[in-house]
Amino acid sequence: MFGKILNKFKAWYKGDPGDMRWDPRTDTYVGTREPSKHWTAKVLSYFVDFSLLIAKSIKKHPSAYITQLLAFIAILVSCFSIYLQYYVDDDEYKRCTIAHTNNQEIALKCKK
Repeated sequence: MFGKILNKFKAWYKGDPGDMRWDPRTDTYVGTREPSKHWTAKVLSYFVDFSLLIAKSIKKHPSAYITQLLAFIAILVSCFSIYLQYYVDDDEYKRCTIAHTNNQEIALKCKK
């Protein structure tokens, strides 16, 4: 059951090989129809090729990848911090002083 599904997936991914005809004059195969893939298989192949390229580069230089990843995370954190500072943080801060304290409570006196 799983083998049939896997074979159908492989056939879909590889696509149509096209038509090749043997030409005895030139002693080569001549294509009469170009090979074609389904458009989703092409998109998937681009994604798979890119993923394999990234994995290969990470395997070759892991320290550079970690450095760039941490730098990217730092940039995201700083951008998010600036966003919060300018667009979300609209609270008015008041000047507060401690009026009196005891063992269980603290009373604050705040000015605007």
